[in-house]
Order: sequence, then structure tokens, then C-alpha cells
Amino acid sequence: MPAIEYLPVGDWQANCYFVGVPTGEALLLDPGAEAEHLLAWLGERRPGFIVLTHADPDHVGALDAVAEALGSPVWAHPAAQARVQRRLDRTLAHGERVQVGPVEFEVRHVPGHSPDGIALIGAGRCFSGDSLFPGGPGRTPDPEAFLTLLAAIERELLPLDPATVVYPGHGAGTTIRTAREEVAGFRRRWHGEPISGDVTWLGV
Repeated sequence: MPAIEYLPVGDWQANCYFVGVPTGEALLLDPGAEAEHLLAWLGERRPGFIVLTHADPDHVGALDAVAEALGSPVWAHPAAQARVQRRLDRTLAHGERVQVGPVEFEVRHVPGHSPDGIALIGAGRCFSGDSLFPGGPGRTPDPEAFLTLLAAIERELLPLDPATVVYPGHGAGTTIRTAREEVAGFRRRWHGEPISGDVTWLGV
């Protein structure tokens, strides 16, 4: 099983994740801010690559400095390329696989909060970025984006094993079991009226 550590950084306290395996390989997710703090936290650890769950400023603010200091390639969804200054070393389309030593993660495209949003899923873990949080989905700019995100969550994330642990882009985690229950309750109460912004599953 991978060892997972995280460090909240920046004004929005975005979670930067270090995912390592016993054979020594590792990846870094979303170096959002405070490059010097992140590098000090990593110490001598050198992740083999950096993955972006999406390219919002609070998730990529330290990307250039951290990638250059570590010499690590940067991987993200193709739609992220227009949102970052550096050239992506690899683009991650829906369904592709990311290997960290013996552990394999699958890429799922979960747009709505942002067009380039992805989740990494493997070993009973789901790194959801800003798509799914305890108690609600990620913030959406308009009702159409909310519908897009809700559909992506229901299609790509909720069918996972209910014991899957969700590691979101901010704050504490949850499980797919809990998320299923929350979304089911939301579906019972929501009658399709246009909603967006900071929606909560209990907010209708």
C-alpha cells in the first residue's frame, strides 16, 4: 500500500500530497504554494514525477520552482497545458495509467470545477482534486458546470469500492461510502433547479 503524506499550503490551504511506495518510487500531487516550505518538507525525498489534479492557481503556484528544484517531470490533463507556463512532460487522458513502483493509479476525467480536472484512483485511494469533498462537490462557476461535475462524480467516482478513501484538494478526506449516501440524499431533495457555486449535499 502507498504511504501518503500531505501538506496544506497557501492562502487556500490546498493539499499537496506525497505518495510513496516501499520500493522507493513516489509522486507529488499539486504543489500549490510555498515552494521553500514544500521543498523543506520533502527533504531528501525525490518524487519521480509531479501530477496536477487541475491547474487552478492555488494548486500550481509553486509548480515551476518545485519542478525545477527536484528535476521532476510534470504530468496533467491535456486541458491543463493552456493554464500553466511550463510545457507538460506528459498529458494524462481519461483511462490512462500512472505507475508508482508496483502501485498503479487510473486517471479519471472529472470536469466541472475546472475543464482539466482529473482524479487518480488506485490501491483503495482516490485523489479527487477539487471535484469531491466531504459534504459536497467542488465549487462550480455556473449551473451547467455543476451538472457536468455532478455527472462526472456519479459516473467516475461513486461506483468505486465503497471503502475507497477520498483525498480531496482541500481539507479532510472522506470515503466513497459516505459520498454515496450524501449524494443519494441530495438527489432525493433536489428537483433540478439551477444551482452552482459552493453547493453542499445538504444545501437543498
